[in-house]
Amino acid sequence: MAQQPRNWKLPFFTVWAGQACSLLGSQLVSFALIWWLTVRMGSGTVLDSARFRYLLSVHCKIDPRNVHAYIIGEHGDSEVAVWSMTHIAGVPMEHYCQRICRRACSPADRDAIVERVKDSAYHVIESKGATYYGVSMALERIAAAILRDENSVLTVTLRADGHYGLEGVCLSLPAIVNHSGVARVLDAQLQPAEEQALRRSAQVLKDIIAGIEPPHEKRPQGPPDIGRAGCARMPKVPRR
Repeated sequence: MAQQPRNWKLPFFTVWAGQACSLLGSQLVSFALIWWLTVRMGSGTVLDSARFRYLLSVHCKIDPRNVHAYIIGEHGDSEVAVWSMTHIAGVPMEHYCQRICRRACSPADRDAIVERVKDSAYHVIESKGATYYGVSMALERIAAAILRDENSVLTVTLRADGHYGLEGVCLSLPAIVNHSGVARVLDAQLQPAEEQALRRSAQVLKDIIAGIEPPHEKRPQGPPDIGRAGCARMPKVPRR
């Protein structure tokens, strides 16, 4: 097979891929999705959510397979831990702490867990220079959900089109992922503080996007020209 040019871009790939479900793994996945609209989802905070569940399992001395918890928003410092959607063995976190664990976990304990989630990547990079193993496991998890048509709930990056009251920004939200990619977004009820934190996270992304000039002159033929309009024309995702 002839060696392909190294400067192939994703939109060129989609000319041949047809209706393929595309998955983007990138450190700047929220921004990359805005420019390459043919991508249906990004790796988002799947890895962050896995770290969150693991740290909760250690703290509560529970198998991580019995922990359901999600990190949403930016894949970065403004990401949001959704405590209102956190369950251990089917028991809401608040009730588990009070009635079962009885360790009287304070808000400071919760903040410390979230900070460890955010700082995990920095510690890994300091130790070995990159976080390739963790993100590879996250990508494998997403790919398995697609290939096996699992209808798994994963916090992938997608276009917010009214979800959680957000518009015109790509960020991580809990969504059902199956053979078609993102089947629907779980538009759950958040606590007021969580809603505010998610809006702040979205604004962080919007502010950065507003300061970026898309490289129109370098962009290959294929994807639509969206300029500064963000992901306004990215495929819509059903709400739930």
